[in-house]
Amino acid sequence: KIVATGDSITDGWSASGSNGVNIAPYCPQYNVLVEQYIKTYGATVTQKNVGVSGSNTDGGVSKIDEICAENPDLVIIAFGMNDGCSRPVASYVNNINVMVDRIKTSCPDAAVVVVGTCLPNDKISWGINDSKSLLVYHKAYAPALEAEEKNWTNAAFANVTQANIEMFERKVYEDVAGSNSNHPNDYMHRVY
Repeated sequence: KIVATGDSITDGWSASGSNGVNIAPYCPQYNVLVEQYIKTYGATVTQKNVGVSGSNTDGGVSKIDEICAENPDLVIIAFGMNDGCSRPVASYVNNINVMVDRIKTSCPDAAVVVVGTCLPNDKISWGINDSKSLLVYHKAYAPALEAEEKNWTNAAFANVTQANIEMFERKVYEDVAGSNSNHPNDYMHRVY
Protein backbone atom coordinates (compact mmCIF):
# COMPACT_ATOMS: atom_id res chain seq x y z
CA LYS A 1 0.00 0.00 0.00
CA ILE A 2 1.40 3.35 -1.08
CA VAL A 3 0.19 6.67 0.27
CA ALA A 4 1.41 9.75 -1.57
CA THR A 5 1.15 13.22 -0.11
CA GLY A 6 2.24 16.50 -1.62
CA ASP A 7 1.16 19.48 -3.66
CA SER A 8 -0.22 19.86 -7.21
CA ILE A 9 2.66 17.83 -8.64
CA THR A 10 1.57 14.80 -6.59
CA ASP A 11 -2.02 15.69 -7.49
CA GLY A 12 -0.92 15.18 -11.11
CA TRP A 13 -0.87 18.65 -12.62
CA SER A 14 0.60 18.73 -16.14
CA ALA A 15 1.06 14.96 -16.46
CA SER A 16 -0.69 14.23 -19.76
CA GLY A 17 -2.58 11.23 -18.38
CA SER A 18 -3.79 12.83 -15.16
CA ASN A 19 -7.35 13.90 -14.45
CA GLY A 20 -8.04 17.26 -16.00
CA VAL A 21 -5.42 16.85 -18.72
CA ASN A 22 -6.03 13.40 -20.23
CA ILE A 23 -4.35 13.89 -23.62
CA ALA A 24 -1.86 11.79 -25.59
CA PRO A 25 0.54 10.30 -24.67
CA TYR A 26 -1.41 9.84 -21.38
CA CYS A 27 1.58 9.66 -19.04
CA PRO A 28 0.44 9.34 -15.43
CA GLN A 29 1.92 11.44 -12.66
CA TYR A 30 5.09 10.28 -10.93
CA ASN A 31 3.46 8.48 -7.97
CA VAL A 32 1.36 6.35 -10.33
CA LEU A 33 4.55 5.58 -12.30
CA VAL A 34 6.11 4.37 -9.02
CA GLU A 35 3.09 2.12 -8.44
CA GLN A 36 3.31 0.73 -11.99
CA TYR A 37 7.03 0.04 -11.58
CA ILE A 38 6.58 -1.85 -8.31
CA LYS A 39 3.90 -3.97 -10.01
CA THR A 40 6.50 -5.16 -12.55
CA TYR A 41 7.93 -7.26 -9.70
CA GLY A 42 4.64 -9.13 -9.39
CA ALA A 43 3.48 -7.26 -6.29
CA THR A 44 -0.11 -6.34 -5.69
CA VAL A 45 -0.06 -2.59 -5.18
CA THR A 46 -2.73 -0.13 -4.13
CA GLN A 47 -2.29 3.58 -3.71
CA LYS A 48 -4.07 6.42 -2.00
CA ASN A 49 -3.11 9.88 -3.18
CA VAL A 50 -3.76 12.57 -0.57
CA GLY A 51 -1.86 15.25 -2.50
CA VAL A 52 -3.70 18.55 -2.69
CA SER A 53 -2.99 21.26 -5.21
CA GLY A 54 -1.73 24.43 -3.56
CA SER A 55 -0.72 22.72 -0.32
CA ASN A 56 2.55 23.12 1.51
CA THR A 57 4.31 21.32 4.36
CA ASP A 58 1.82 22.71 6.91
CA GLY A 59 -0.88 20.80 5.01
CA GLY A 60 1.35 17.74 4.95
CA VAL A 61 1.76 17.77 8.72
CA SER A 62 -2.04 17.93 9.08
CA LYS A 63 -2.47 14.75 6.98
CA ILE A 64 -0.30 12.39 9.04
CA ASP A 65 -3.22 10.75 10.88
CA GLU A 66 -5.03 10.19 7.56
CA ILE A 67 -1.87 8.73 6.03
CA CYS A 68 -1.18 6.33 8.90
CA ALA A 69 -4.82 5.22 9.08
CA GLU A 70 -4.17 3.58 5.69
CA ASN A 71 -1.49 1.30 7.24
CA PRO A 72 0.93 2.04 4.37
CA ASP A 73 4.01 0.10 3.37
CA LEU A 74 5.41 3.17 1.60
CA VAL A 75 4.75 6.86 2.14
CA ILE A 76 5.86 9.36 -0.49
CA ILE A 77 6.23 12.93 0.80
CA ALA A 78 6.66 15.52 -1.95
CA PHE A 79 6.36 19.14 -0.91
CA GLY A 80 8.41 22.20 -1.68
CA MET A 81 7.04 23.96 -4.72
CA ASN A 82 4.56 26.05 -2.73
CA ASP A 83 6.80 26.31 0.33
CA GLY A 84 9.76 27.49 -1.73
CA CYS A 85 8.35 30.89 -2.54
CA SER A 86 8.14 32.04 1.07
CA ARG A 87 9.16 29.40 3.65
CA PRO A 88 12.75 29.68 4.91
CA VAL A 89 14.84 26.50 4.80
CA ALA A 90 14.81 25.83 8.57
CA SER A 91 11.01 25.99 8.75
CA TYR A 92 10.60 23.76 5.68
CA VAL A 93 13.07 21.15 7.00
CA ASN A 94 11.39 21.22 10.41
CA ASN A 95 8.01 20.43 8.83
CA ILE A 96 9.50 17.59 6.78
CA ASN A 97 11.17 16.19 9.90
CA VAL A 98 7.86 16.40 11.81
CA MET A 99 6.17 14.42 9.01
CA VAL A 100 8.90 11.76 8.89
CA ASP A 101 9.03 11.45 12.71
CA ARG A 102 5.25 11.24 13.11
CA ILE A 103 4.93 8.67 10.34
CA LYS A 104 7.73 6.57 11.84
CA THR A 105 6.02 6.78 15.26
CA SER A 106 2.44 6.13 14.08
CA CYS A 107 3.19 3.57 11.37
CA PRO A 108 6.73 2.35 12.09
CA ASP A 109 6.75 -0.38 9.44
CA ALA A 110 6.25 2.10 6.61
CA ALA A 111 9.17 3.11 4.46
CA VAL A 112 9.27 6.83 3.68
CA VAL A 113 10.63 8.59 0.61
CA VAL A 114 10.93 12.37 0.74
CA VAL A 115 11.04 13.75 -2.79
CA GLY A 116 12.82 17.03 -3.52
CA THR A 117 10.85 19.41 -5.67
CA CYS A 118 11.65 20.37 -9.23
CA LEU A 119 12.37 24.05 -9.74
CA PRO A 120 9.90 26.74 -10.75
CA ASN A 121 10.58 29.08 -13.62
CA ASP A 122 12.88 31.82 -12.30
CA LYS A 123 11.41 34.27 -14.84
CA ILE A 124 7.89 34.02 -13.36
CA SER A 125 6.97 36.22 -10.41
CA TRP A 126 4.35 36.31 -7.70
CA GLY A 127 3.26 38.74 -5.04
CA ILE A 128 2.39 42.39 -5.02
CA ASN A 129 3.04 43.86 -8.46
CA ASP A 130 4.55 40.50 -9.45
CA SER A 131 7.85 41.62 -7.98
CA LYS A 132 9.08 38.42 -6.36
CA SER A 133 10.38 35.43 -8.35
CA LEU A 134 8.79 32.03 -7.77
CA LEU A 135 12.31 30.67 -7.31
CA VAL A 136 13.39 31.68 -3.80
CA TYR A 137 14.30 28.83 -1.41
CA HIS A 138 13.83 25.79 -3.67
CA LYS A 139 17.50 25.15 -4.44
CA ALA A 140 18.47 25.41 -0.76
CA TYR A 141 15.96 22.76 0.35
CA ALA A 142 17.75 19.81 -1.27
CA PRO A 143 21.13 20.12 0.51
CA ALA A 144 19.33 20.70 3.80
CA LEU A 145 17.26 17.53 3.32
CA GLU A 146 20.36 15.55 2.34
CA ALA A 147 21.92 16.59 5.64
CA GLU A 148 18.79 15.54 7.56
CA GLU A 149 18.48 12.17 5.80
CA LYS A 150 21.26 10.68 7.93
CA ASN A 151 19.05 11.20 11.01
CA TRP A 152 16.09 9.32 9.54
CA THR A 153 15.37 5.61 10.00
CA ASN A 154 13.83 3.66 7.12
CA ALA A 155 13.43 6.91 5.19
CA ALA A 156 15.31 8.31 2.21
CA PHE A 157 15.62 11.52 0.24
CA ALA A 158 15.18 11.45 -3.55
CA ASN A 159 17.00 14.52 -4.85
CA VAL A 160 14.89 15.48 -7.85
CA THR A 161 16.01 19.08 -7.30
CA GLN A 162 19.64 18.32 -8.14
CA ALA A 163 18.62 16.32 -11.20
CA ASN A 164 16.57 19.32 -12.35
CA ILE A 165 19.48 21.72 -11.74
CA GLU A 166 21.77 19.51 -13.84
CA MET A 167 19.19 19.34 -16.65
CA PHE A 168 19.29 23.11 -16.95
CA GLU A 169 22.94 22.88 -17.96
CA ARG A 170 21.63 21.51 -21.29
CA LYS A 171 17.95 22.34 -21.39
CA VAL A 172 15.72 25.38 -21.15
CA TYR A 173 12.84 25.52 -18.68
CA GLU A 174 10.21 24.75 -21.32
CA ASP A 175 11.90 21.39 -22.07
CA VAL A 176 10.90 19.99 -18.66
CA ALA A 177 7.77 22.00 -17.81
CA GLY A 178 4.12 21.31 -18.46
CA SER A 179 3.25 24.86 -17.49
CA ASN A 180 5.45 27.87 -17.83
CA SER A 181 5.53 28.42 -14.09
CA ASN A 182 5.97 25.41 -11.82
CA HIS A 183 4.54 22.11 -13.05
CA PRO A 184 6.64 19.31 -14.57
CA ASN A 185 5.82 17.81 -17.97
CA ASP A 186 5.68 14.06 -18.67
CA TYR A 187 9.47 13.85 -18.98
CA MET A 188 9.98 15.43 -15.57
CA HIS A 189 7.25 13.25 -13.97
CA ARG A 190 9.34 10.28 -15.15
CA VAL A 191 12.42 11.81 -13.52
CA TYR A 192 10.46 12.09 -10.28
